[in-house]
Formats: sequence, structure tokens, C-alpha cells
Amino acid sequence: MPPPMDVAPVDVPLEKPTPLYLRSSKQRYLQKDHRVQSETIVSFSYKCPGFPDRASNSVSGKNKRGAQQIKRGDPLGLIRLASGEEVTVASPCPGKLVDINTILVENPQLLKSHVCFA
Repeated sequence: MPPPMDVAPVDVPLEKPTPLYLRSSKQRYLQKDHRVQSETIVSFSYKCPGFPDRASNSVSGKNKRGAQQIKRGDPLGLIRLASGEEVTVASPCPGKLVDINTILVENPQLLKSHVCFA
């Protein structure tokens, strides 16, 4: 069983485009009262120690060949806060990673927008 992650999933419908999602998961990752909401986000990265770089994911074809297999609890990304703290965004369910939002790397403050919080 994976270690408990800092971010709890919330069951809400998805609307595309959302900053983070797993295909068919219908879950979001950050709760409204999460401390990320009240602190300054310095950066967001899809590189998590000990796991493949999620940004290097490349899929092709109708069946999305090449998609990374994700298990429940696997880290999807890393949020760095101004306080120096790092928050791991974890997968709430198993699935395949078919797409990522590269805009989050360029503008991590989008994680604080209403579409990312349930």
C-alpha cells in the first residue's frame, strides 16, 4: 500500500481543460481548504524523485499506446511553495496518463484557480 499522500481526492465531475486529471477518474486533487490555496506557489514540476518524468509521457494511436501506467498514490507532480515546502500531488485512482497540462509548469499559480479546487 502506498504511503499516505498530502493531497486528498474529492469526487467532482471534470470539465476540460482542467489543470490536472486522469482520464475517466472524475476526481480532482486539491481541496478548497488545502494550504496550497493560501500560500504562494513558486513552481510546479512533473518530475518526482523515484518515478518517471510525467512530462516525457508520449502516447499514440487510438488505444493510447505508450501511456504511463499510474497506480493509486503514485505522484503526478510536485508543488513547491514559497515557504520551501514541497507538496506532492498524488493519483487518487489507478489508470493511464494520456496527457499533461504543460501550462502549469510555466504558470503554476493556475493551481490556485477555482477549477482545480473542489
